[in-house]
Amino acid sequence: MAVVKLDHVSILCPDLEKTASFYTDILGFKRGYSKEDGEMKLVYLTRADDTVEIIEPLGEGTPKGAVFKHVAFASDDIWSDFEHFKQLGLRLLHDKVQEGEESYYFFLRAPGGEWIEIVQAKEASKSDG
Repeated sequence: MAVVKLDHVSILCPDLEKTASFYTDILGFKRGYSKEDGEMKLVYLTRADDTVEIIEPLGEGTPKGAVFKHVAFASDDIWSDFEHFKQLGLRLLHDKVQEGEESYYFFLRAPGGEWIEIVQAKEASKSDG
């Protein structure tokens, strides 16, 4: 299996700046990659090997308080992991590995109902699938 470590924790919140300030000012995280589109604001906060992804949904469905969204594990061979989990019959959100701006990823549903993301940075990928 190629899942090698916890990659990040994702939190939905009603106020990205307030939540990000807590992690940066109180817990010592640094701001990293961020984006805003019509659906959400997003920022990655990092400290040593820890990463917290903060998401503020825009429009309807914005949470009243912070909500745990998913936990992500880093992979060093995401295509093999995808096939492995598919063969195990696990519930996968996608029918293939997805390509983001900086990474490849897919989601699977754990037995408790929580979403698990498997992610591989593009610079760490060995092939394009």
